[in-house]
Amino acid sequence: MTDLSRRSRLAVLAFCLFLFLANAGAAQFVDVTAEFEMVRWNHGGTNAPPSAVLKTWRTRCVVGTNSWLMEGEFAPARHAWLFNGSNVVAYTVLTDYPSDRKELYKKSHPETVLGKGYSMTNEFGIGLPPLGPARGAGRLLDSAAFVNIPWLAFCSAPYLKVKPGHLPLPTHDVRDYYIRHTDDTTLFEDNLGLPRAVDFMTATNQPMCRYRVLESTNVLGWNFPLRFVVAEYRPERDGHWELLESTSGRIIDTRPGEAPQLPTPAQREAEIEN
Repeated sequence: MTDLSRRSRLAVLAFCLFLFLANAGAAQFVDVTAEFEMVRWNHGGTNAPPSAVLKTWRTRCVVGTNSWLMEGEFAPARHAWLFNGSNVVAYTVLTDYPSDRKELYKKSHPETVLGKGYSMTNEFGIGLPPLGPARGAGRLLDSAAFVNIPWLAFCSAPYLKVKPGHLPLPTHDVRDYYIRHTDDTTLFEDNLGLPRAVDFMTATNQPMCRYRVLESTNVLGWNFPLRFVVAEYRPERDGHWELLESTSGRIIDTRPGEAPQLPTPAQREAEIEN
């Protein structure tokens, strides 16, 4: 073997070693898309039977050990949130005017521009669930659970590393926030640490919310909830508790991901189309 060919082989081996080490030290991300089905119970009173309202939605999450992204299309807007390890940044692209009288809305709100990206930064260094979108529009405003439940299932790991056992309640009704509660959380045993089971209890040991993973899957050494359920309860005026919401979720797509950025590819596409 000549000196030239020997040096060439060594150069190739050195380059392969460099790629291996660079890849080993790179941050790991998993891209997850899940669909949700929520039944919300409306208790009309003692003489009226409760009615049920069905709501469905999808959420895409990109999950890392110290950062996450969530996005979803809640017509007429596409909302996304990125936790970068120090702040939660919200980004919204409007795809239509949030009114049946679109021309009147356009004239009354000249600051609202279709296809424009709106951003807002919340300085939450522990990765709390988002307070709201960067621009208020769409079905997202109907329920905080549209964001809180995906966050609990897929994006709560960075928060739990800082605040173990202090999860925020994934509630629909703002009145529930004024009820003191504790939570008992069981985590998956890996270096990500998503919750496997959570019980939110009042001081009198009344369940307010229960979260359970029914089936899990492993991606790149991390455990993710393949199927899970959430049940939330609230007190009525006479003191007894009723089921408020029951939600089921399941993963429909999962793959190795890339470091998340805003705007997302879907939001960039919406900006171009509008």
